[in-house]
Amino acid sequence: MVSVSPRPINTSVWTMRTRTTLHSVDAAGNRFRFFVIEVWAPPVGTGAALRKRWGRIGTEGRSDILYFDEVAGAEHYAEVLLRRRRKRGYVEVASSPWRLLELEAEAEARLRQIRQRLLRARDERRAAEVRTPEQLALKLAG
Repeated sequence: MVSVSPRPINTSVWTMRTRTTLHSVDAAGNRFRFFVIEVWAPPVGTGAALRKRWGRIGTEGRSDILYFDEVAGAEHYAEVLLRRRRKRGYVEVASSPWRLLELEAEAEARLRQIRQRLLRARDERRAAEVRTPEQLALKLAG
C-alpha cells in the first residue's frame, strides 16, 4: 500500500531522480500543452516527492507536489500519470530545446510577478502619502 505524507521532512537537500516532459500540440485546435513529472528523493533515508507541472506551453502553468514514504511509490504513481497522459495524445519530448522554452516561460512569469509586486508597492506608497493643498504648494515652491 502506498502512503502519501501530507508534508515533507526536510526537502532542502533532496535531489531529482527522474524528470519526464510530455507535450500535446494541435495547432488546428489551438492546443499547446505540457506535462512534467519529477521524482525527488533525499540522498540518505526514506521518503520521496513527486512534482507535477502542467499547463499551456509558454506559461509557467500550475504545479502540485505529493510526498510519499517510499521512492517506489512515487515512481509507480509517476508511471500511472504518464500512462494516462500518453493515452490522451501526449508525447515525450527531448528535454534540451523544450527545457529552454520552459525556463524562458518560467522566467517571464516570475518577472511579471515581480513587476506586479513592485507596481503594487509603488501604488501603496503613493496612496499612503497624504497630500494637502499646503503640502503640494510647499513641494512646488521648493
